[in-house]
Amino acid sequence: MIRSIIPWTKKIKEKIINPYGKEVFAKEYLIKEKDNFVIKHANAYSSSAVFIGSDCSPEKWKEIVEKSLEGDWVAQALIDLPEIETCFYG
Repeated sequence: MIRSIIPWTKKIKEKIINPYGKEVFAKEYLIKEKDNFVIKHANAYSSSAVFIGSDCSPEKWKEIVEKSLEGDWVAQALIDLPEIETCFYG
């Protein structure tokens, strides 16, 4: 139940533990599984510096993954978020 609300998230470094508990090389794993992940800058806010793998070309995603290995970035499992109706009271 928790994973349906709070997605798997790891700081990106050379090796990471994937969602299945296996240690993998981050670069190869994130490139291969691009449609299942989001990469975010750890110190950004809102939706700035957020990249969704399924929205990126393979070339752009590879570039993002390589850049993420240089600094403070996290990988997060892509989950379907429910749409919520908003109500505004006037």
